[in-house]
Amino acid sequence: MAGNGTAGFSGDGGPATSAELNAPRGVAVDASGNLYIADALNNRIRKVTSDGIITTVAGNGSLSYSGDGGLAANAQLSSPQGLAVDRFGNLFIADFGNNRVRKISSSGNITTVAGTSVAGFSGDGGPATSAELNGPAAVAVDRAGSLFIADSGNNRVRKVSSSGIITTVAGKGSSPDPFFNPIPVGDGGLATSAELSSPLGVAVDASGNLYIADSRDNAVRKVSTSGVISTFVSGGFSGHGAPMLPMSIAVDSSGNLFMTTELVGPMVEVSPGGVTSDTIYGKAAYGLLVAVDGAGDVFFGGGGCSTIGKVTPNGSLTRIAGTCTTGDSWYSGDGGPGFGAVFGGDQVRGQMSPLGVAVDVAGNVYVADTGNNVIRMLQPTSHPMLIGAVLDAASETAIPVSPGKIVTIYGAGLGPDQLVLFQVSNGSIGPQLAGTGVSFNGTPGPVIYASATQVAAIVPYEISGSTAQITITRQGQSTPPFTVPVAASAPTLFTLNESGAGQAAAINAGQAAAINADGTANTAANPVKIGGYISLYATGEGQTSPAGIDGKIASIPLPHPVLPVSVTIDGQPARVTYRGAAPGEVAGVMQVNVQIPSGVKPGGYVPVVLQVGNATSQGGVTIAVSQ
Repeated sequence: MAGNGTAGFSGDGGPATSAELNAPRGVAVDASGNLYIADALNNRIRKVTSDGIITTVAGNGSLSYSGDGGLAANAQLSSPQGLAVDRFGNLFIADFGNNRVRKISSSGNITTVAGTSVAGFSGDGGPATSAELNGPAAVAVDRAGSLFIADSGNNRVRKVSSSGIITTVAGKGSSPDPFFNPIPVGDGGLATSAELSSPLGVAVDASGNLYIADSRDNAVRKVSTSGVISTFVSGGFSGHGAPMLPMSIAVDSSGNLFMTTELVGPMVEVSPGGVTSDTIYGKAAYGLLVAVDGAGDVFFGGGGCSTIGKVTPNGSLTRIAGTCTTGDSWYSGDGGPGFGAVFGGDQVRGQMSPLGVAVDVAGNVYVADTGNNVIRMLQPTSHPMLIGAVLDAASETAIPVSPGKIVTIYGAGLGPDQLVLFQVSNGSIGPQLAGTGVSFNGTPGPVIYASATQVAAIVPYEISGSTAQITITRQGQSTPPFTVPVAASAPTLFTLNESGAGQAAAINAGQAAAINADGTANTAANPVKIGGYISLYATGEGQTSPAGIDGKIASIPLPHPVLPVSVTIDGQPARVTYRGAAPGEVAGVMQVNVQIPSGVKPGGYVPVVLQVGNATSQGGVTIAVSQ
């Protein structure tokens, strides 16, 4: 939707997808479908119109304060964070570094509605423009036009009335602990007498109740219309030892509150009666951002594998965008289904997960893909069946397919609600399973298992050309074709944890070089000795001799790859004693027996790489070796 993945500033006046952003944070959408982006490190607010053109609507790029009373594009901002749009189309900005809240009118002029640029606390009862704020982190607007500010450094929530008068509506400014307090103070009394600790989020429900992400108090607090504060939810999560430290909150039309956490933890729902639930979301419902649409659907994400999830009002959880990857690519998927896309977000590599999400009236979901410096848009689809991603079954990565390769296909409406596993009939696996069929360039492939969101199949041996179109059919309906690249070989090693990395799925064959290794599993507790033999299992070997038969269970004569096969262990060439079909397994599962070279350094995490033709297996796969 916006950004080309490069951190910088460029592109105004042209397609938003060609522009550069720099650490986009908050996002908001107005009633006309215009998207606003807090382009934090560019010190600008960018706008993307419905025709995809990006412009700067506030900020000239300099980190400072200036411009009130004139065009917002000529003003100076300082690390803008939270955004909110009122029903009149006015945009409010938490101008964090300037300790102000700024407003952009529909005419494009910018003004300060709260704050003086001095970090402090003062001004209650008077004009908000004369008051001092300290690190405004988030803003919200109610139906009456009142503005609420998470004044995080002052441990308060401030309110600016429609007439411009500022008051404190929660927090007396002191915090019982500068970092973390497990017991919120002040419940049952006036909110202005309560203690808050670093409030980071605010939300208002349809009845005018105020909700506060009282982060370091480890609670979400509720302030009633009469001004009485209570703890809406506090403590940790069942099954999770960490406190929740709430960060982002949203309220739907029924009064249900949704929150995410500063630490990676489950996204939680709290009913109007204060009952919490994380069980309906499953343990995968992790995230740092949350938004609610008009139908009560909740969108969340940002943690874990940087996926975006959706929860319907009846508690049904689905992943609508994002997939884990073990490769070097952290941006992919544009133009295809959302659940095939890859978002930036990896703590080891220092990339930031998505940090903002918004939903417009048409159901489009906007995601601030912060690690990639882009804004992505997810559009609803009317297809009852859809392929979202085709991944290698061994490595769980999107790489080319090859003849006989086993693939996992992710999507929606692909098969039965409950997973159904293949049955061998007449020595082979068939091309239909529970009514689900998979074709590659029109040729059906064997189906290993099928479910509504996941199907495993084997690429037919007759596949050729540079690309293949994959289609799944079920009960008279078909998915749109999904195109994948084709290669002569694309070897990948199976791993014990099925993630594509870590301990290989390997068998110790002792000192025997036989085809049928009947030893025990290779693990750190059960290593293979130097000079001994090990059996590795892979897929993606390409054409075989004799020619592979789709779905056939391997038997004598055992087919072997026509392309040369080699293995390195700890960087040392290993002697291959057998390479070919795995006896008793379906065609497409390859077994490779090798002898451990004398130059290998013993250990529990010795790297192993398989090469077939010019292609090599994925990195990060290991075996255990001892003296």
